[in-house]
Amino acid sequence: MRRPLLLHAAHALHAIRAARPAALALVLAAGALGASSAFGCSKSSSGPAASPYVPPAASAVVEPGVRREIAIVASKAPPPNPLTGDATPAEQNRLRVVRYRVDTAASSPVAARAIVIMMPGFLGGAGSFDPLARALVRRGKDDPAGPIEVWAIDRRSNLLEDTHGSDVAEVRQDTSWAERYYVEGETIEGKTFAGFHDESDLPQESEWGMATTVDDLRAVVALVPPPERKGRVVLLGHSLGATIAEAYAAWDFADLAGGPATRGFDELAGLVLIDGVSGAELDPPSAFDTTAYTATEPGTVGGGGGGAFSAPNLAQIRKYQPFISLPFLGVAVYEQAERMAMAATFAPAAPRLADDDLTNTLAIVLGLTSAQIPKLTNEAAFGFAFDDASCNVTIAGVSIGAGTGGPVASYDSLFGPKLIHPSDPSASYTWVPFDRTSPTELTDLRDAARSWYAGPGLNFAEWYFPARLTLDASFVGSLNIAEGDVRTTYGLRARHGAELDLPILALAAQLTLDPAPAPGSTQPQTAKSYDKLRAMVASNPIGAGRPLAGTPRTDARAFQLRLAAGFTHIDPLAAADVGRGKDWYDALAAWVRDHTQPGGVVVPVRN
Repeated sequence: MRRPLLLHAAHALHAIRAARPAALALVLAAGALGASSAFGCSKSSSGPAASPYVPPAASAVVEPGVRREIAIVASKAPPPNPLTGDATPAEQNRLRVVRYRVDTAASSPVAARAIVIMMPGFLGGAGSFDPLARALVRRGKDDPAGPIEVWAIDRRSNLLEDTHGSDVAEVRQDTSWAERYYVEGETIEGKTFAGFHDESDLPQESEWGMATTVDDLRAVVALVPPPERKGRVVLLGHSLGATIAEAYAAWDFADLAGGPATRGFDELAGLVLIDGVSGAELDPPSAFDTTAYTATEPGTVGGGGGGAFSAPNLAQIRKYQPFISLPFLGVAVYEQAERMAMAATFAPAAPRLADDDLTNTLAIVLGLTSAQIPKLTNEAAFGFAFDDASCNVTIAGVSIGAGTGGPVASYDSLFGPKLIHPSDPSASYTWVPFDRTSPTELTDLRDAARSWYAGPGLNFAEWYFPARLTLDASFVGSLNIAEGDVRTTYGLRARHGAELDLPILALAAQLTLDPAPAPGSTQPQTAKSYDKLRAMVASNPIGAGRPLAGTPRTDARAFQLRLAAGFTHIDPLAAADVGRGKDWYDALAAWVRDHTQPGGVVVPVRN
């Protein structure tokens, strides 16, 4: 194992610029889920020992009336890496489900009208759905139609992370515990950090592609009794997760015992795609470049709505690159982002103490030199790093407020768009919340920060995201892979896209929304990214066994496209439950109710 260190700002900035044609697209894609906005927290004194440490509970009330429960679900074993012979250890054939439900006085949950299973995007973890999940459950607490549950997915690679230091820091509400664990190498609460995984540690992850992810997702769907699935289970995907959700719906689950095959969509009540889509739904069903998939040099390929990046091919993945590691920053940036988010939560007004890693990274992200970094509170440091007006990887930005306390200046960012950064090194900057700006913005910084660390083992990012999953997502886009197509030898069985008869809700935000019409234009804004999907299912009314069976696709209830102008790529998951955020959550909850059956089901989901 190794523990990659951040490069000094000048060296890293020079390296990024020199490698811009090859590395720019990968960093942009990583930014789609906020991963590139990661920093080390400022150092702080460890202080005296606190009260005896009690690990955070797997079941907890996270707000009045909303309970979060964490369960591990067993799944199938993928094949071994054929180059090395390394098989996935039995203890890694599992994934995590983060369940949000209405809290009751009884120990068991109430019957749920709907179960919304959420698949995160590229480099994303279940934590990225925390605000959205709470908002949906909130809407079902007193609804006579029945409550909504949310099951957020942590893919199996999330379970490779050592989050012990973050968990201790969260319980103690003191980031120094995480710093001592991950950076100083101290033994904390009986455990010592062994280091971040190197690519050579995980050769088995080369086979954790689309087939494995779909199998894992099916293990979660299978927790719901078969007669209840079609009337209750809504599958929601964000960014690359939308492509995974589409692939699952189109998947051919062949019965190896000789019985009839099951199509994924036959066990779903509806499909929700948030700012992501394959976009290749009408491509020739058997168009497949075997050489590009298996053995060529890396090339720019689509990430199913998650942005484009330089993706390794299958041979490279199996030989030396089983997971995606961010250029120049490595895996450590995710833990550092979690520490920064905790600092912004636990001590928002405290000054950001200077340490080399934080200062150097801020310099790169804000387009400044280290000497130009001004005084910032923890909240302002997180705000400038993640707000869409100043986040250097613009696709990672969230509408969370504005800096104050000194001037800001406009500049040409590393990746092209005009951004702002603090421009007075002698000033002291604080942060103005989203609801005190003019015009009002969308997302509460506290919610955005909490997504990064809240809950035992939970976080926003996926430290060891399997490279195979992104490669596979680029080659299932048509969703109509013919029987006998060579892709089936790689486990890709997205065959039934043209048959989809379930209702679809698509939300177009920053990534899938077309540019706004010119000022004064009478033309409406559009989202052509979803045109191929709409055309593919145009002749399929909602199928039998669903509440609105027979409804044609010309009816918005069968195919609804919502345009979220002004939303960043992350805002649909994190927006505050007021104003435009509330409108979106209300609309999603109403859509879920419309497409699920009256009554309810109780599903015991336990470790």
